[in-house]
Parts: sequence; structure tokens; C-alpha cells
Amino acid sequence: MQASRPASVTNRDVPAQQPILVAEDNPIARKLAVRQLERLGYKVDQAADGHEVVEALKRANYAAVLMDCEMPEMDGYQATREIRRMEGAARHTRIIAVTAHEAPSEREKCQTAGMDEFATKPLKPEVLARMLEQPPAAAAQQQAAQDASGAPSADGEPTLDREVIAELRDDQELLDDLIDMFVKKLPARIAQLADEFTHGDFKAAAMSAHSLKGSAANLGAKRMRSICATLDMMARNGAVENVASLLADLRAEHRQASLTLMAERSASTEDVAI
Repeated sequence: MQASRPASVTNRDVPAQQPILVAEDNPIARKLAVRQLERLGYKVDQAADGHEVVEALKRANYAAVLMDCEMPEMDGYQATREIRRMEGAARHTRIIAVTAHEAPSEREKCQTAGMDEFATKPLKPEVLARMLEQPPAAAAQQQAAQDASGAPSADGEPTLDREVIAELRDDQELLDDLIDMFVKKLPARIAQLADEFTHGDFKAAAMSAHSLKGSAANLGAKRMRSICATLDMMARNGAVENVASLLADLRAEHRQASLTLMAERSASTEDVAI
């Protein structure tokens, strides 16, 4: 059964003439963003890296681009700079930076590259709706205030953020798909991350750790996200001390998060059966 939409969503007057372009290499994050936008009433196109974004904007106009900052081949910063160079003064496509990094320096980096706004993962439907409906300056101000108000997680945090799961449960089919991807696809990506550290490919390791952090954030896997953030920072600094221990923690936390997510899925199936 298709999930019902909130009244605030179904009653929106959505601009039908221009779609939104989602630029995201992480399949979990991309699927989530696409589904959220479609439920808000937008048409959506997709791109997996910066080159695809630039080529898409040569062919069509978009109401906005949700630009992941960390992508292979050409990242979001490079793609944005190329888009601004290509458009010049004749056109200005609205670009919303999407990143798992929350530091103020990341916001500045996005602004320097030419992005208009800044959103942190996991994306929430109400944040997307507000950003796309409001003028860019107002949306950016509200998101900055929201980011500033969030306190860092304390030690001993739970495996899952129940608020994230509760929001995703509005679309049970999407939640089930995301859980399947998380459980089945991430072990290979964790193994790839370990291999990159082993071979000293720190640039690739940083991108893999960042992508895994985004996957964890999109499903509210808080402890896993924290471990990935540490590995991301270590890769960017070329550090290897305690990497083996952290990778073991990451594998264990992924297993625990997978079990918890599968339990959440089973519980929802039982509720439907009842």
C-alpha cells in the first residue's frame, strides 16, 4: 500500500516545468533524496558524479541541484566551479550543497566554490521542502540556525536514531529498500575501505569513509557514522595508527546496526499483518 502524504505536501503548488537534479554517488543517499523529492511533488533527474552534472546542465535547465560534495571523478566543489564558469552572468542555477560534514569550515568551503545553500545528511523532507520553497537566502539562514543548535552526540549513544527511522517509516517501501542496501552492500564497501588503508591510498580511503558515513547517517546509524567520521579524518591526515582497531569496530557496528534495522523491518511487517 502506498504511503499517504502529509496534507502540507499534497497541497503544495509545485513548479512542474523544471525538475530537480540529484547529484549523489552513494546509492542509498541518492534513492532517499529522489524518493523524498518525488513525494514532495517534484520531477527528478539523477547524476552519479560531477561530470554527469555538468553535462546535464548543458542539456537542460533545473530548478535546483542537490549537489553531494564528495563524489568520484569530479566532486561537487569542482562541478560547481565549472557550472559557474559555464553559466557566467547569463544564468545562475541554484545549487544546494549536501554533505555529512557539519563543521563551519565546510559551509565556507561550499560557499567559496559557488554553492548557494548547505544541507547536512541525513536530508529531511521538511528541510528540503523549506529550502526549495523559500528564497535561497532565507533557506540558508534557517538551515544554519538548525545546524548551530544541534549538540554533539554523547558517548554511549544508541545504535540507531529512532527519529530518523520514524521519519522514514512514512514510506515503508523506501525504508525496506534502504535497509536491504545497507545490510547487503556495505560489507563490500567496508572491505574496500580496509584495502585502501592497507595500500596507503588515503584519498580513496577518505572518499570511501565519507560515503559510508553518509549511508550510516541516512539510516540513523549514529555510532557507525561516528566511526566513519574518525576514519575519514584519519585518511585525510594520512594517519594509520589504530586503523585496524577502528575497522574492526566499524564491521562490528555495521553488524549490530544491520540486526537492529532488520528487527525494525520485521516489526513493521508484523504491524501490517496484524
